Amino acid sequence: MGSSILDELLAERGLARRVMIQVPTWQGMVPVIESTDLIAAMPAHWMGSVLSGSNCVAFPFPLPELALSIDAVWHPRNDHDPGHKWFRELIHQIFQDAHRKSRVED
Repeated sequence: MGSSILDELLAERGLARRVMIQVPTWQGMVPVIESTDLIAAMPAHWMGSVLSGSNCVAFPFPLPELALSIDAVWHPRNDHDPGHKWFRELIHQIFQDAHRKSRVED
């Protein structure tokens, strides 16, 4: 497993995480959290749907400079393809809406 921005920020503070388990989805972590003494870090705007109906509690992450970044990459030959452009704009709008909702709920 490689390093992440989270690991780098923790290292700057003389800390390190001990990853005990990896799950393929955020939903997969809920039963692990409910049945162990482990914790998980996840984007705040996903917590409502992922933790709904669980016995888990959520707290703000103590590293305010940590931000989630999701990038899209495509070949330049697809820049002007109407279908490709439509799909990129759709994804952009979905993420803008999610970001706006997360700011309102904070």
